[in-house]
Amino acid sequence: MLRGLSQNASKSYWDLCLSTVSAGQLFLVATTVLAPVIYVTLRERYPIVHFPSRLAIVLSTGGIFIIATGFFVEQQAHVQLDAKFQLLCSALLFLASLVLGYIAAVYDHLADRGAPDVSRAAERRLVRDLENEPNT
Repeated sequence: MLRGLSQNASKSYWDLCLSTVSAGQLFLVATTVLAPVIYVTLRERYPIVHFPSRLAIVLSTGGIFIIATGFFVEQQAHVQLDAKFQLLCSALLFLASLVLGYIAAVYDHLADRGAPDVSRAAERRLVRDLENEPNT
């Protein structure tokens, strides 16, 4: 889409990618990946199953969010930072966000798989209780 703009027609895809990342968009994407991580981590499930290492995940997510926000604010304020350092930091924060997102997605998928077993056990107990109930 960026290549379709007339001022970008002569630029390569790599140059467009670098210019986009250097403008701070990767920091924004890294923080948007964190929203589902927070939701999955803090959501209560039935039966009560807590996310493992909940505090560590929440603190890691908060740290990534604060660092990414700081870098983005500096870029928008036109503070001169080393371009290679910005690229490296944005890539590392984005990868860390993706790893946390992957961990949260896998855990959410595994936690939801246990629900039908709980329902089947509850159903069996109900049927057993109804069968043992005296007829009136």
